[in-house]
Amino acid sequence: MSTVFAIQNSENPTDLTWYLSESDGAAIEVDPSDLSRSGAGDVVLIASGRDVFLGEVEIIARNDREMRSAALFHLEDDLAEAPSGLHVAIGNKRDGDSNRRQVAVISRSLMDQFQDSLDDVKLPANARVRIVPDTSLFLEGYSAPTLFDGDDLVLVNTGVNCYSLDAETASQIAPALISEDGLSDIDYIRGDRPVLVDGVPGINLNLESAKSYPELIANLLSVADGLDLKQAEFRSKSDVDLGFARKWLGTLGIAAAACCLWLVYLGVSAHQLNEEADRLYQNSVSAYQAAFPDDQPVVDPLAQTRARLNSGQGSLTNQPSLSVMLPAFYTGLERVDGVEVIDLAFNQQTGRLSSRLRFSSYESRDQLKQIMESAGMRVEFPNVSQSDGFLIGQVVLEHAS
Repeated sequence: MSTVFAIQNSENPTDLTWYLSESDGAAIEVDPSDLSRSGAGDVVLIASGRDVFLGEVEIIARNDREMRSAALFHLEDDLAEAPSGLHVAIGNKRDGDSNRRQVAVISRSLMDQFQDSLDDVKLPANARVRIVPDTSLFLEGYSAPTLFDGDDLVLVNTGVNCYSLDAETASQIAPALISEDGLSDIDYIRGDRPVLVDGVPGINLNLESAKSYPELIANLLSVADGLDLKQAEFRSKSDVDLGFARKWLGTLGIAAAACCLWLVYLGVSAHQLNEEADRLYQNSVSAYQAAFPDDQPVVDPLAQTRARLNSGQGSLTNQPSLSVMLPAFYTGLERVDGVEVIDLAFNQQTGRLSSRLRFSSYESRDQLKQIMESAGMRVEFPNVSQSDGFLIGQVVLEHAS
């Protein structure tokens, strides 16, 4: 099966040069107007690794959305942009470790530009369309540490990760990357216009072959898939559109299965809601007992708290009302998905309600904070940590006034 692929212009990332590859290592430049007649079954836009952060993280999550949020949490310190402006793509599970995955992070605005560039050309019908970083292809295609130097760029595959360097910085950064992983020699692919004309000091370069950057990409596409960046909202419509006219039997089967799953889901959801209601009630009882340790266990802690406050009993009469804080707290929990209570406590002296919570994502945390603040609470999250793929954080509430 033939493949057409596009390579970015170093000066303008959205200015693409298209190539056709029909055999291993062959790259024939083609005019964009001829793409639809190429008959290629695979269309790949090669994203420069200089625009993509490539890493590997350990992720435990229930769905793709939570997986991307967890990946951003892991990589937050390594990223220069705000998470809201970034797109995350998740790779397949690593062999032998079901929780480790390769991840790629790229600017959303650049992904929009790539998508526009693909929309501007007429691609072969029914072709699979992908956007793949050259670094992920190079890392997957060569299992041993390998260096490509040509066409005014350098790719460094250390066997663990891969980096793309421009001509201005390669001579300083490439030796450091190779030495950092304790390598004394590395396989070497030389292309046109090499950057490291004096080699890499202290590193033995084992010349493997000589090929241009387009030939390198063509060869890699014949043996590796790389990490596709077209995920989530950037996924191709054809990936999810079944085509009723051609696949109506499959569609009906999927619809029937979906109905069955929905009925099962309704039953499971009702059971989970009942369990959550029981847990919230028990936490409310625990909070009341912590605030009033001398009282007997009560059936309705909120009603009993209001009665004590209204009658002037207890040491809380001069503190913010617990009967107002608890409803605000549990209302937030009920309205935000992916939040679970670990423990709950109320301090009589400070009038503060504190709780340890388990979040599925930063979005859940921020949404919970917004709801509680809109209810008149001052909300603090003193610390947040990662555990088993979830965020564990303490929330402290007090009246804003």
